Amino acid sequence: MFRVSRRRANKRRGTAVIETAVAIPAIALLVFGSIEAANSVFVKQALTSAAFEAASAASKSGASDAAVRAHCEQVLDARGITERTIDITPIVEPNMDGGTVFTITVAAPASSLSIGTSWLFRGQWLEVKSYSVRIN
Repeated sequence: MFRVSRRRANKRRGTAVIETAVAIPAIALLVFGSIEAANSVFVKQALTSAAFEAASAASKSGASDAAVRAHCEQVLDARGITERTIDITPIVEPNMDGGTVFTITVAAPASSLSIGTSWLFRGQWLEVKSYSVRIN
């Protein structure tokens, strides 16, 4: 009674193949785009954490510029960010007066933890600034 002709069955199979061929690239784009977005958020959070830790170290009495940089680099190394810039203004000296305001700027390429789509973030850098006051 419900007989499906062979031609109709082949037509349905062909439609399913075309739908799959159209859907798979879109799904792959969504998956890899989500991974790249998550990596970008991770890099931004790692920079924020490193800048905060450096600002905290700079605010303590007796801190030096080298110690603050080393602390910031240690945080970034732990998170796998090797290409970065760290700028501390003014230079931290152990005998600075209390109340001195420091600006710590940490930056890294947006593609530093990319899984292969570095063309998407080519030349873009993520930058975080943190401010701190020297305590005596």
